[in-house]
Amino acid sequence: ILAGVQARAVQTPPGQWVLGEGYDESRLREGRPPTLEELDAASPEHPVLLVQYSYHEAVVNTRAHQAVDLPLRRPNPPGGEIGFDGSGQPTGHMVENAVAPFYTRAVQEAVTRDEDGYMGHLARYQDRLFAAGLTRVYDAAVSPLMEATLGRAVELGVLRIPVLMMMASSDGMFMPPRDRLDGARTGEGDDPLRTGPLKLFIDGGERAAMALPLGFIARSSLAAIGRMFRRGGRAALRASGGMVGQLDKSDWRYHSGILFYTETEARELVDAAVARGLSMAVHAEGNEGIERALAVLPRSPEQRAPGVGPHRIEHFFFPGPDAIGRSAEAGIATAVQPMIVEWVGDRMLAVGMIGRWHFTPIRSMLDAGLTVAGSSDAPVVDFDPLRGIRAAVQRRAASGRPLEDGEQVTIGEALEMYTVHGARSG
Repeated sequence: ILAGVQARAVQTPPGQWVLGEGYDESRLREGRPPTLEELDAASPEHPVLLVQYSYHEAVVNTRAHQAVDLPLRRPNPPGGEIGFDGSGQPTGHMVENAVAPFYTRAVQEAVTRDEDGYMGHLARYQDRLFAAGLTRVYDAAVSPLMEATLGRAVELGVLRIPVLMMMASSDGMFMPPRDRLDGARTGEGDDPLRTGPLKLFIDGGERAAMALPLGFIARSSLAAIGRMFRRGGRAALRASGGMVGQLDKSDWRYHSGILFYTETEARELVDAAVARGLSMAVHAEGNEGIERALAVLPRSPEQRAPGVGPHRIEHFFFPGPDAIGRSAEAGIATAVQPMIVEWVGDRMLAVGMIGRWHFTPIRSMLDAGLTVAGSSDAPVVDFDPLRGIRAAVQRRAASGRPLEDGEQVTIGEALEMYTVHGARSG
């Protein structure tokens, strides 16, 4: 990674951003992303932003802080975390809303400085989408700047694949999208660019909001210790330890991860959006995040804005015991990513989640009558729908180990997820 940063810095005029995406620290020898100090050494004359594969975390250097006029040491922003090492030195690691000022500035400068370069990148990516057989896509978080840029791509004849835009804040994709409430309503526009739902991030990515019973934590830790001794490695124990948060004695559950909104704050945003003719696409991964999403979304199909599709919950990784039934009763659609199940399956097996907790339970969702749209969340994982269909049918981790949780689907059902259910959900 550092060699790549150095190489790009040589090709980039001083002061311009060096951008990269897709690192996964769990697959690096060091077990961590590059540090601020390492990035400073690799690119002392450029602001550097490297975005993690999930897009919920990033690392930056000193020049990046200077570019956005932020000090190296500052309190955590609401809904974000700033990394410091054991000696109190900043690591450059940013989580969730702490990424926002760097990402918005870097993207703004990149797009406005080199429109031709961006349009060329968009055209090449679009060709790959067409080659994979895709005929329509969701863009999962479109800021006003990117909406204008995509509109410009339509004017230039570059954008040909129909895009449904999930509307996100100009302040950052995880920030409250209040500035999008008075814009176009869901469904407005003409192909290839239409207004989709308002995007609301309820919880984090790898900081998904989980609330786990004390007994579950104890059993998972003991199981991980057993696997460590049987297999001679500490990966299972490290993964199990990463699940533990703070014990709330009022419900005797461990709460971990990030919730961006109180229930009142989220409900106010949802109610305002529905009143203005917008549907909602709510990012909720952990069981506590899903609980909050269900608490604030309309509880019946009749309560959504006239003429728009169902509200959606994106990801729906760890639904609680009654979440699937409540979603079905409310007419809520889910968007799931079978390739992510494959990607993180080994980690879920290591911590004992599989078999003890629902993890993207596609079979159960379909059996309950939910509209379940197959998706990729690209660039998190490959957007090839055939790979997603295979992952939904085989239900295996990346190592090839079967999850054996009974949540696999048939080929026909998987095809419907990526076609009929995708159309119904938006």
